[in-house]
Amino acid sequence: MRLLARLVVGIVLFSVPALGQSPTINGDFDGDGVAGPKDLLQMIQGFGQPVSAGSGNLLWAKRAYSQKIDSANDVALGSGGEVFVTGQWTEGIIFGEGEATQTILNSETSNAYVARYNSDGSFVWVRTPSGGSVVSDGIAVRQTDHSVYATGRFTSTATFWNTGAPQLMATSQGSGDTFLLRATADGDLEDLRDAGGGGYDEASVVDVLPDGTHIQMGLLEDTVVFGEGDSTVTLESVMNDRNPFLVKYNPDGSPAWGRVIQVNLFADLFDAALLPDGRVAVTGVFDDPLTLGSGETNETVLNPAGGDDAFLALFNSDGTLAWARSDGGMQDDEGLGVTVLPDDGGLVFCGRFEDVATFGAGTPAERLLTSTENTDIFIAKYDLGGNLVWAKRAGGF
Repeated sequence: MRLLARLVVGIVLFSVPALGQSPTINGDFDGDGVAGPKDLLQMIQGFGQPVSAGSGNLLWAKRAYSQKIDSANDVALGSGGEVFVTGQWTEGIIFGEGEATQTILNSETSNAYVARYNSDGSFVWVRTPSGGSVVSDGIAVRQTDHSVYATGRFTSTATFWNTGAPQLMATSQGSGDTFLLRATADGDLEDLRDAGGGGYDEASVVDVLPDGTHIQMGLLEDTVVFGEGDSTVTLESVMNDRNPFLVKYNPDGSPAWGRVIQVNLFADLFDAALLPDGRVAVTGVFDDPLTLGSGETNETVLNPAGGDDAFLALFNSDGTLAWARSDGGMQDDEGLGVTVLPDDGGLVFCGRFEDVATFGAGTPAERLLTSTENTDIFIAKYDLGGNLVWAKRAGGF
């Protein structure tokens, strides 16, 4: 659901009273529309039916722009409505145009950024690295102190940040390494961790709990060591292929555990979410028998129904598998986003499907969704025991 960048970074805030907070949609647009990524899930929290287009009132809309290609890749909300966004910019970009805090960034190449806006949309600050090639895909905010966590990939030697203090440097070991940084609510860098091996590694998702427990998700190739000193987790890919990984960190930044999704052909993780008790939900896609929790009590083998299928899995706080479910049909289906509902702790995941897709196969709640044309949207809710509650579609007519 992270869509192809256009010409302008777009950040839009809507008010949806049923949520108790205003959801933010970020994305890329060409002047006549907005494309929102996984954070659209926030708009369906508390709803058993699809959200209508008229259910939200626009509060404000902001842009950061240049003459080249810029994008917003992820967004996170603070407890007071503060908005934190991360993405890419090229050559030059203006944030907070016309405001007292207006900031102009210049670079000869594409670069990453992390920016903050107040709840009223006023621009506060932006930070960007220098050197190397840096892509930032995921962002999360610790609600107790508004610490900012961002993750992505980089090559060569990069300095975080080139504005603000302090500055920390990282050098990649292969053609691409992962980074995970933590900054204060004011944008001052507190911590920077990088991990990589001899291949191409990247991270795209981060989430954090109020106590500072956090996760990082992405793809690795070869062998990668996360952490440093006596506190490390080593993960290995299968046959030097690119495999999805998930690492959970303690509040002090030391890795608690890590998992690699090992498959014979293809699987990918697209999103992850931390539950308040430390459990982790993930969603993605696979097209070959997929074994999760190998050798554990709840070991589960998922088999695709035909083409690519979507899957949803829940890991316990210690990293063992709680359960895994697959949904799909004879065509290609993908799970692209997952979130935790605040009312009952249930999981809602969304994605896309083609033709006919079965959700909760073989259970009393089994539901068949049929697309009207080629590809439609699905939104499904599971309880924490892995039981389907409902599944809905949205698409053409």
